[in-house]
Amino acid sequence: MTTSSPKRASYSGRVIVPLVATNPRKPGTVGFNSWNRITFGMTYDAYILAGGRRQDIDWDRARGWVKFADETPLLLMAGPAIVTEPEPSQDVLPMTKAQRKAQRSAAA
Repeated sequence: MTTSSPKRASYSGRVIVPLVATNPRKPGTVGFNSWNRITFGMTYDAYILAGGRRQDIDWDRARGWVKFADETPLLLMAGPAIVTEPEPSQDVLPMTKAQRKAQRSAAA
C-alpha cells in the first residue's frame, strides 16, 4: 500500500505581494537571498525561475511578510494609498457651547 502525502496547493500564476518594506530575513541565508528575488507584481512562476524557493514563500506567508494578490485587498495591490480618518457621524461630534445651552434650556 502506497501512502501519499496531501497534495500541496498550486501557486502557479499567482502574484506575490510583499507586505514589509525591508527584507526581514537574516542576511547571508538562503531565505534572505530568496526574498531579494521578489519584485512588485512578480508571479510565483517568475519568482521560481529567478531562483526563489517555495518553502521560503510558505515561511514568509506564515509570518505575514508576503501574500498573494488574490489574498490581499485591492488597496494594497494598487500601491501606497492616502489613509484619512473617517468622517465622524453627527452623534459623536462634540457639542458647541450654544448647543449645550439650548439643550439645557429644552430640558428645563
